[in-house]
Amino acid sequence: LLASTVQSRMLTQFTVGEGFEANRGGVGTMQVGFDGSLLLNRAQWAAYHQSGRGLNMQAGENLPLQILFFQVCRLVALPIIPVVVFDGPDRPALKREARVKVAPHALQLAYVQLLTAMGFSAYA
Repeated sequence: LLASTVQSRMLTQFTVGEGFEANRGGVGTMQVGFDGSLLLNRAQWAAYHQSGRGLNMQAGENLPLQILFFQVCRLVALPIIPVVVFDGPDRPALKREARVKVAPHALQLAYVQLLTAMGFSAYA
C-alpha cells in the first residue's frame, strides 16, 4: 500500500531539504525524534565489536559514551531540533516478540546529561 510513496534519503539530505530549504514554520529547522534506547544499544554494540582492531586500547575509559558523544556532535551539525526519547518506567518486558531488560540502560543517565548539556531535549 505504501510502497509507491517510500523514499530512501540520507538524514542530512532530508533535514536540509525539508527543514532548512523548505523553511517550514519559518525557523529553518525541523524537530526529529530519536529512540534513545536504540542509540545506547548501538553504541554499546559498536564498542564491544571493536576489540582486536586496535581501537579499545587507545579509545579511553568509556568507548560507548565516546561513540554517543560523536553521534551528538553529528546531530549538532544538522538543521534539526533533536528530541531523544527513552523507554519510560512502564516499559514492556517484550519488544518485537523478544525479551528486553526493564531497567534503564547503565549509560542512560550519562547520555541524558550529555544531551542536555548540548541543548537537546531528552525524555525518559
